[in-house]
Amino acid sequence: MYPPELRDGPIRLSPRYRLLVINWALQLLSVLKFLHSRGIMYYGSLPQWCFLSSDLSIKLSGFLDANFVDSYGHRGTAFRDDHYDDLTAKVDLADWAQFYFILMIGRGHNEEFAGDHGLRPSARILPTLSNEIPGAKVVQKCRDRELQSAEYAWSSFVADLQQRGYLVDGDSLKDFDPIAQGLSLEGVQAARDKPQYLRLR
Repeated sequence: MYPPELRDGPIRLSPRYRLLVINWALQLLSVLKFLHSRGIMYYGSLPQWCFLSSDLSIKLSGFLDANFVDSYGHRGTAFRDDHYDDLTAKVDLADWAQFYFILMIGRGHNEEFAGDHGLRPSARILPTLSNEIPGAKVVQKCRDRELQSAEYAWSSFVADLQQRGYLVDGDSLKDFDPIAQGLSLEGVQAARDKPQYLRLR
């Protein structure tokens, strides 16, 4: 996925996989938009709980640390007795942005996301995103925790993609079929430079 000749460029991801990663970003942001609209903060480690289906669509599982407000107005978590006061949409959006960013540039480590909620990616010193990365401005704002609304992040991300000539249909790129383009689950698995970064099913 990350050929040597692109190592020093702003986007290390091979053009062959860029539509696929943009599609994953759309699908994950759509999920967060849906969850947030129902008062649920995911607050999980996206790379640890993302799975790929045989059609290369991305799925989100986990929800062990999900934070929600029930129908009585009580705040709780799915499988914890405690909760964090900083569980906001900003945290989920920062994780989404960092996930997309790392897939685009091929840098970073899964350990940045592992379990320690005191060290979220946005708290680290990270490089500025190149404007060549589709959706760079909104992704940067999400990563820096400047955006609170997944709905706004979604509309801004889609608008940026459309300005660059991409067509979006629902929560995916219009008429994008990775299998028809010769991509496969096995091929993606073999091409990744960080095998643990996505779980494949």
